[in-house]
Amino acid sequence: MSGGGGTRATASATLSSGVVTGINVTNGGSGYTSAPSVSFGAGVAYKYSSGTWSPMTMPASVGVSSLWGIHMSDSNHGWAVGIPSPIANPATGIGVAFKTSDGNTWVQDATGIDNDVQLYGVDSTTASDGWAVGQRGGSTTACNPQLPDSTSCRGVGVLYKYNGSSWTEVQKTDTTFFTSVDMVNASSGYAVGYTFNPAVAGRGYKTSDGGNTWSAMNLGTIKLMAAVSFLDTSVG
Repeated sequence: MSGGGGTRATASATLSSGVVTGINVTNGGSGYTSAPSVSFGAGVAYKYSSGTWSPMTMPASVGVSSLWGIHMSDSNHGWAVGIPSPIANPATGIGVAFKTSDGNTWVQDATGIDNDVQLYGVDSTTASDGWAVGQRGGSTTACNPQLPDSTSCRGVGVLYKYNGSSWTEVQKTDTTFFTSVDMVNASSGYAVGYTFNPAVAGRGYKTSDGGNTWSAMNLGTIKLMAAVSFLDTSVG
């Protein structure tokens, strides 16, 4: 809920097969001078089975503008990341990172990620690890990583690592907005994105220590890379 001149009210929606079946107002807000606008988070994940796509259960109480990245390490375990709704600036609460352990039901597990962080890519090699990339701040309007512009894509590029119970920011840069990450194995991986400064060559980043440290790679005239995938540590 937004607008109306008052303190923002909040509510959660109950979903059944992708349809809103109930709304619970958790905070009525205060000081409204006109009717506020009501909108729903749009984060939905689908599963393909036997030739059919069907929606999976996502936490209805967590505000999600949209989901941008998903990765399954096996048929039951995986991560989905995206953009908070609304994007907070300054940050309060935690960001958008969900995990599943049964391949159907997702729970929020974003401790360590502030909710001014927009996540666009995620990867994992086992059920207990994870790496996620995106940007922090910049604008309270969600950035489209495929159509970056000077208004919403001017935050700080960030890269997070999951340690089994929480996320830690392991890399940040004010020149690259990260869009995708791919870990070849638990030690080696690559991250790519968009270069904010047109005078600076495009950059990718590489890790060989499990994502604890990342080194920049010059991509020459390439300014925007939306996705990355490697077959092994030398071919991608």
